[in-house]
Amino acid sequence: MPHAPSPDADTRIRTRLRTATQQLLAWARAVQWRRAGQEVISRFGADRVLVTAGSLTFTTVLSLVPLVTVMLAVFTLFPAFEAIQTNLESWLAESFVPEVISRQVQTYVTQFAGRANRLGFAGLAVLALTAVALLFTIERTLNALWRSPRPKSFSQRLLMVWAVLTAGPLLLAAAVGVLSWLSRWAAAKGVPSGLGLVIPTVIDAVELLLLSGGLAALYRWVPNARVSWPHAWLGGVLAALAIEAAKVGLGVYLRWVPTYTTVYGALAVLPILLVWIYSVWLWVLLGAVVVASAPGWTETHPPPPAAPGGPLALALAALRALDEARRAGVGGLPLAALAQQAGAPQAAVLGPLRVLERLGWVGLLDEPKPHGAYDARCVLLVDVQNTSAAPMLLGLLADDTQHGNLQALVQRSGWNDLCIADLLLKR
Repeated sequence: MPHAPSPDADTRIRTRLRTATQQLLAWARAVQWRRAGQEVISRFGADRVLVTAGSLTFTTVLSLVPLVTVMLAVFTLFPAFEAIQTNLESWLAESFVPEVISRQVQTYVTQFAGRANRLGFAGLAVLALTAVALLFTIERTLNALWRSPRPKSFSQRLLMVWAVLTAGPLLLAAAVGVLSWLSRWAAAKGVPSGLGLVIPTVIDAVELLLLSGGLAALYRWVPNARVSWPHAWLGGVLAALAIEAAKVGLGVYLRWVPTYTTVYGALAVLPILLVWIYSVWLWVLLGAVVVASAPGWTETHPPPPAAPGGPLALALAALRALDEARRAGVGGLPLAALAQQAGAPQAAVLGPLRVLERLGWVGLLDEPKPHGAYDARCVLLVDVQNTSAAPMLLGLLADDTQHGNLQALVQRSGWNDLCIADLLLKR
């Protein structure tokens, strides 16, 4: 017989839940919500999220059938999951596509994927590359939202693609199997009249939890940045709720205002699908903006104005603080302390630090914190007395494509003769 949880285990669970709740409430009280809203709106416009969502919509339409084809091919390698393939297709269509077009979308995508299986090896390879291209496009988009100047290593990207194309379908199949078993169990045992809505509500809650968890994993692992689980779950839950609300709203609109059906007739599924994919990407990217900006919501420093030379000034302030810390025998500084000394939010300081990291001047080390959070520790890797400041000046004042046009300025102004210490004015 299964053993009941021990009192000690129950006490530990309650203590952890109480501690997590207290930390969540303390964080919510520390957040400056007005500034947080302003920062999200500012980054939403600065990162051109509306345009990016349109670009991802076009890429998704081109890659939808190849992606489904590759995922369905995974089931042929695992006979145990092949039996619920049809249930998985129906569940995906009904759960993540508005009811008005769910059946048509499922039919068309399944038919196209079935025809794609008739292609030869070269054709299937092209489909696989198209699906991978979509994943890399999503990665580049999230890296841009996190201001990350370079992607992850090739091995990390390869592992991510493998996880999405193989482990992803299998995990979804397992989830569908559990939901199907729950539905069959409720039908076989019978549900009391007073609890008739409990099982469907539980299933809807599980579907929302799966969507939130998938988005949280997307925000946590795909961008080449340090993202804590609490922030990832915050964005995942908000984006999932927005997608569910958009699905209900679009369904209600199409039932009461059948404009697309009247104008396009049998082809109405195509523009409706485009609108739906665009709205999904819009909310997913908005969730990413929330996660990317969340670390700075509790900071007291206002964001610096977007002025020319701002990143260079922050880089010099960071180098000065790191040099002083090294002279004092301290092994680097936490990002929070570095931002405090620079008088700017962490997000503003992190951009110039990324440039210095790419130059090999600064190292950013992860310091794990409780509950899946991270804090970056910054370490100075060069001697400020013997390192030319020219690479930093070029990297922060112009992008890589303009360096050739600035060579005359570099030579005549004597930038190559300047070392980092010449620019670190003592306070």
